[in-house]
This record gives sequence, C-alpha cells and structure tokens, in this order.
Amino acid sequence: EQLPADKASRKMLEGTLKSGLFAAIERNQSELLAFLLHTGTDTNFAIVGHDDRVQTPLASVSPPPCVPAPHLLHRALLPQACEHGHAECVRALLESGANPLFSPPDAVPALAAAQNHGRLECAALVERAIAEYCETTLAKGEEGRRSLQANLLSACMADGADSVKILLDAKASPSA
Repeated sequence: EQLPADKASRKMLEGTLKSGLFAAIERNQSELLAFLLHTGTDTNFAIVGHDDRVQTPLASVSPPPCVPAPHLLHRALLPQACEHGHAECVRALLESGANPLFSPPDAVPALAAAQNHGRLECAALVERAIAEYCETTLAKGEEGRRSLQANLLSACMADGADSVKILLDAKASPSA
C-alpha cells in the first residue's frame, strides 16, 4: 500500500529535518559542530523531527528566525552535549555563544544534565561559563540585573539547583 503524499512527506521530514548541529553533537564531531556554528545558526536549540500532534501545512516548515515552530521538535543543544559527555562539543557551543543557562521548560539544564550523568569535565565547563555569564551580565547595570533575575526564575522552574546557587552567588535577587 502506498502512503498518501502527506504521510510520505512527513516520513521524509523525519529523516531530513534532523539538524546537522544535533547530528554533530550525537557523533561527537566537535570540528564539524564548530564549522556549523560559524554559519550564524542558533546555538541553543536544533530541529530534531516533526511533532505529529500539531497539524500544520508542510509549506510552513521554515520558522521565523529564533522562534521555534510549534510543529517541529526542538532539543536544547548544550544539555545534549553535556549528557553525552562530549566536552569538545560543549566547548564549541559555549565559545560560539550558547547561553549556559538556556533550558526549554521541558528540558534538563546543561549543568544538571552533565552532573546527572557524571560528566565532570562538561559540568566544570558549564559552571565556569555560568559564572562568566553572570559577571558579564552584572556589568550591564540594571538591565543585567533584570536578565539575571529572568535566568534565576528559569533555573528555578527547570529545577536547576546548581545553576540557581551560582546565580545567587552572583547576586541575582530572588525577589523582584
């Protein structure tokens, strides 16, 4: 039996939408990852498939820049690299501007992913990056304090206890 065109197209999407970034992380190809990151792509998340629960015409597959399309499945890149213990990929992501505190609401933060899987080198890289991020952000004055406050709220919601501790140590206010 031949699949209807829509289902066939969706099946093809499952294989072709997998981000090159995500594939490079899965295979621990840090040089390829660094090359792809220099194209100016988003360093925080990647498309990994199609969400069949959301009915969207295939013509709308291209989301606006920096806005995850609801019909595409996204995964946070840094937590994925940390979970697998791919320290060179973690380093490449951080050097390319990945936010060490970025974590979608349904994902484990990068630091927790590294610690939960015993990836000590990755955890150390992320801890250092969070501390540097806090220092740089605080130097921006009031705008920086508001940004740290937002990151603190996100870390609390994601149950990133260690990230919360680093943010509090950096003087992020728990009350605002």
